[in-house]
Amino acid sequence: DTAFENIASRLMFERSCALHTPDRRARYAQACVAYLKRNQITYQPGWDSHISQAWGLEITGVQPLSVIIPFTERSTADLLQVSLQALDRQAAPGREILILCPDVATATAAERIAATHPAARIVRYSGDGIGAACNAGLTAAQGCFVNCLVPGDTLGEMALHDWVDALIQSEADFAAAAFHLGLNGEEYHSSFYQDGPVSLQNGAGSANAFPPETALALDGQISPKLYRRSFVEEAGLQFGTGSLPGWQMALHASLASNRSRYFPIPGGEVNTSSEALAQYHPGRASRNMFQSLDQLTAKLPAKLAAKLPLGWQKRLVARALRQQINQVHAPMRRLKLALLAGAAAWGALRRGLSKNRTPLDPGVGQRLETLLSLEALLRLRS
Repeated sequence: DTAFENIASRLMFERSCALHTPDRRARYAQACVAYLKRNQITYQPGWDSHISQAWGLEITGVQPLSVIIPFTERSTADLLQVSLQALDRQAAPGREILILCPDVATATAAERIAATHPAARIVRYSGDGIGAACNAGLTAAQGCFVNCLVPGDTLGEMALHDWVDALIQSEADFAAAAFHLGLNGEEYHSSFYQDGPVSLQNGAGSANAFPPETALALDGQISPKLYRRSFVEEAGLQFGTGSLPGWQMALHASLASNRSRYFPIPGGEVNTSSEALAQYHPGRASRNMFQSLDQLTAKLPAKLAAKLPLGWQKRLVARALRQQINQVHAPMRRLKLALLAGAAAWGALRRGLSKNRTPLDPGVGQRLETLLSLEALLRLRS
């Protein structure tokens, strides 16, 4: 009896992987329910990790996953196509794909591409930028779990299956995964800026709350993360609407979640092309960086902010500034760097971030540390 129940579960799930049209999947799910009832057995995925826990949700009429793709006026059709093709290679779990478009032009372009992807549908939103689109997608989503995938980024073939099943089994609310920078896997990124407080190997495979230092060390990349939708709603999580939309969501989620998962195996690739990065940077980069920080500080609940160490905002500024420096190219690179440095120093000084010499991420360098600690250095010399 046990063997029959187990093999029936495997075969039901395996055949679901061939169905991509939502209506056909729904009809097949109903047929599976009828078969289980007729034979007085239950769906049993736990005996083999390759059998989807999420299919157990789907046969009860529950949408396991929503994938939100923010297709803004700064996105291109090629970037969207790259992400949708990566999703097509994901056999499980069943999902809805919401492509968020701000206007008629982007919606028309997205519709042409989505026509060959049955699970995708267009959702209109008002606002500007990736963060506003993701927030609108969170409101429209119906899945138990939510992933936001920036156009141009890709996910590995087993990423969504592994992440969703892990959160179901561990009853966790939030997951972050390592990733590759670049679509050819040029550089491994653990998803954290400090390995020491994170204890990466110890954290993998278990569901625990991230300590404050671990939460602060978490990278703000949007795509390699998964959220339980009920947790997002209860905690009031939102993406920022500036040039660094992932900061706010990642820090708030990792501090608020009592059970989080970490995956050290890269779950996908973050597109680092100039075309992909342009989606994040409307207007002046330095000004938008501080606007993102101000928004994060205002939105983060005081009881969560109180857990963070002194100088946490400056650590985020230094991290973002370092990324922006790496993206400054010729012509007039020195002049651009000087203007960026001046704006960063003034922004940090205005917000009182230069009062203390507090630790930054490893490898930031003495120059940036000095730049962001001017007030403390002046007091010391006087």
